[in-house]
Amino acid sequence: MLVLGCIGVAEAIRLKSLLYAAIVVVGFFSAAGLRQHSVAAILTVTLATWATDVFAYLVGMKFGKHKLAPSISPKKTWEGAAGGFIGGLATGTLMGFPMFGAICGTIGQAGDLLESYYKRRAGVKDSGTLFPGHGGVLDRFDAFVINALLCYLIINW
Repeated sequence: MLVLGCIGVAEAIRLKSLLYAAIVVVGFFSAAGLRQHSVAAILTVTLATWATDVFAYLVGMKFGKHKLAPSISPKKTWEGAAGGFIGGLATGTLMGFPMFGAICGTIGQAGDLLESYYKRRAGVKDSGTLFPGHGGVLDRFDAFVINALLCYLIINW
């Protein structure tokens, strides 16, 4: 693990956790900013994020053979990731925002892996019990907040 300067491992983990929390907060504010731009923009990010998750799951279950990041998320596969990208891109294109679809299909999956990494480091399987069997509240929003942030930055560039 990378230790930043003179701080120890525990402090580095706390700093990474704080950074992740800040990204979540900024992501939700970005979603509000997208909503002010247009309903279609926030709807596209939401639907493309969901499509990415659904397509990644379905394609990964059917065709997945090559593990993507086994130490972080053992069930994720490269085939599922490709299916997720196609699902996100197709949804974004259908909604008129292909760039948003591409973001949701790639960066959103990275956000999901980041949240899985933090759960593994903390030794927990699920980040909550509000949605039983779905990994908790963070699993429903980890990709969305990253997607909303990046799409907000792009639309306001």
